[in-house]
Amino acid sequence: MIKQLGLVLVFLVSYNTLYSQISLEPTNLDISIKEELLMHDTSTFHLMQIPLLNFDIEMYSNPGVFTFFETIDNSIIIDLDAYSNHVDDFASHLVDIQNSLFYYALEHRQSIYSFGINHRFFLDASLSNELVSLLVDGNYQYLNQTIDLDNNNYINLSNYFSLFFGYTKRINEQFLLSTKLKLIKGVSELGVNNQNSSFLFNDNFETVHNPFSSEINADVESFVNSNYNLSSNLGFATDLYLDYNYNETLSFYTKVSDLGFIMWEENQYSSLGYFQFDGLDYELDQVLSSEFNNLQDTLMDIFDIKESLSVQQFRILPFNINLGIKYVFDNKLNQINASYTIQKLFNNLLHTGGFSYVHYFNDYSFSLIPSYSFNKFNYTNFSIMLNKRWQNRFYTNFYLDNMLGFIDRVNNRNIGFGVDFFILF
Repeated sequence: MIKQLGLVLVFLVSYNTLYSQISLEPTNLDISIKEELLMHDTSTFHLMQIPLLNFDIEMYSNPGVFTFFETIDNSIIIDLDAYSNHVDDFASHLVDIQNSLFYYALEHRQSIYSFGINHRFFLDASLSNELVSLLVDGNYQYLNQTIDLDNNNYINLSNYFSLFFGYTKRINEQFLLSTKLKLIKGVSELGVNNQNSSFLFNDNFETVHNPFSSEINADVESFVNSNYNLSSNLGFATDLYLDYNYNETLSFYTKVSDLGFIMWEENQYSSLGYFQFDGLDYELDQVLSSEFNNLQDTLMDIFDIKESLSVQQFRILPFNINLGIKYVFDNKLNQINASYTIQKLFNNLLHTGGFSYVHYFNDYSFSLIPSYSFNKFNYTNFSIMLNKRWQNRFYTNFYLDNMLGFIDRVNNRNIGFGVDFFILF
């Protein structure tokens, strides 16, 4: 349950060559920028990623994973007490793994046509301090106190593939437009969502009543996909990238990723009930086991789990919206970027700001891109990306997130890295 690896928002940076303005994008290695690169290189007409060698791993965790994961004798140990002790108001975990399985782009008459297949695994979990403490330490410290759990206690997992077709066109000297239409195939989903539950455990040692009593009010929902056929769990999404060149040095851009939905076929379960327990009252001539059976039947009736099987459920994808500004210096080799990103989570949004500096070494066809980003998980996220062009045809990218996390492991709340390989021909 509390084994969620924890988890980070990576900022993978995209780029171009000397003639096309190296750009920073706080999402994956941006395909629309790759298409712009193909558009500027008049000697090539095709671009292809090396299959299965391109991925982006983003992980966030609060508390940080190194506060409760230990390695002892080559074994990984999860210290639940340490986990509970490091939770402030909420324990939050986010995992976003994206794989580019195949990507190909073709330039034809100053337009770029592309298609490819991507995979995405997305996990979002949030647990309140009270729930974590109750599960790890028991209810002793909450005797005679009401524990209220709101809808910020949830676990949500989605796993899907997308087949996309894209079109990129420079409308004029100022505007570049890139869009993609995606056919989504859902593989698996799982969710547990608390709506509004409460617990009250009392001790009555100084009264004539039973020594312990409790009140439980539960309102919990869960769901899991029920159909794994190829034609089930389908959906649609779109990506949009718009770049506006205000002048030769200043430009603005906006990017939307995975804006769409999946129509899941799922089994849904819900439990809604209230129960007050004041102990068992029985006389000597009664059979105690019968009283326990009656109590069990009562609980089953009150907290009867309602099942809805094979339900068609519309669910929005974890989309991403990014706004940015780029300034290119007069030498056309260096660039600074500022960006603001909104990432949709299960029932809220993650806001992230970022800055980067791009320095291009013309003699070595090499770009060094340090960046800084901040959000509720980490206010000191310094990252770096290395971009290398080999023989004017082969490109490699490597990205490492949160450099300070390797120094201060206790406060390391995010982990992220990515690689990208593609070729022009």
